[in-house]
Parts: sequence; structure tokens; C-alpha cells
Amino acid sequence: MDDEKPSYHYDAVAGDDMVRVLTDLKNRYLSRELRCVALRVFKTDGTWEDVALGGTPDEQAAALENLRQQQRRSH
Repeated sequence: MDDEKPSYHYDAVAGDDMVRVLTDLKNRYLSRELRCVALRVFKTDGTWEDVALGGTPDEQAAALENLRQQQRRSH
């Protein structure tokens, strides 16, 4: 039996899709399915910012590192 928690991946979204994804994340947080999330926010000037929401500072650091590792693996 696999005890690993499922990993969720959202592709880049904008407009109504962005609202849908953020609403989904909010609902999962409120239902206590999520404690902490990390997002890469792309800005119109071509830069980005990695953001962690919820959790403790240690959980945020781990979530951000996981996000960055996933990014490195995909390139």
C-alpha cells in the first residue's frame, strides 16, 4: 500500500482558469487537504516570483525547494 500523498500539478493558467485553480486550492486548504503550497508566479515583464502560502516557515521552505527541484528536473 502506497502511503505517499498525491502530488498535484497545475499548468500555467490565466483569466477564468486562474480563478478556477485558485478557488480549487482555497477549497482544498479549507478542507484541510493542503497545509502549504508553493507557486511560481510569472510577471508580465518576464520575471517570476516563487511564493509559498500557508504552513510553517519550515514547510514553506520545503515546498519552495520542492518546486525548484521540479523545475530543474523538467529542464
